[in-house]
Amino acid sequence: MSFFKNYNNKYFGFIKYANGSTSYINLIHGMRVGFFYKSTNVPGSYIKNILPGFGFFIKYLARFSIFSNLVLRNSSKYATAPGVYCKLSKFLKELNCAEIWLPTGCIKLVPESSLVFLGRNANINKKFSVLGKAGLSRKLGFNPIVRGVAMNPVDHPNGGRTKTNSPSKSAWGWISKKSK
Repeated sequence: MSFFKNYNNKYFGFIKYANGSTSYINLIHGMRVGFFYKSTNVPGSYIKNILPGFGFFIKYLARFSIFSNLVLRNSSKYATAPGVYCKLSKFLKELNCAEIWLPTGCIKLVPESSLVFLGRNANINKKFSVLGKAGLSRKLGFNPIVRGVAMNPVDHPNGGRTKTNSPSKSAWGWISKKSK
């Protein structure tokens, strides 16, 4: 297995299977070069050494397990960004579903036959990265946002003031803050 990073700061692994075929996977935090990883359709209690990155069906996980890279049959993808994970809340046997907590805090029902990977995604320190200058964020597709007070009065109701005591206004010209 070898690692590389794409333009979204996601880490991918290049895997060579026992039959000689190759593929790419999203890396899980804690995966190492040279380790032996596998996907399985048996409960985790039958496997002696469970490592981050093992693929399991949700129905074989323990409650409150942390997993990522959940892909449903309708091609919806959850917890694929760097450093995020889902958590298994409980099983609903009568519906053959599992209730999971998404990274956004929402709760979702998913089929028990969904395949997930144990652990959280790699590159958990991406949220602390600083681009350094505006040109790099422009290349990533973020447009600059200019404050209203930095504009001219023609462009924005709050513009044109140079440290005066005139009140702040909304984008439509109404006074937005109450006077004291």
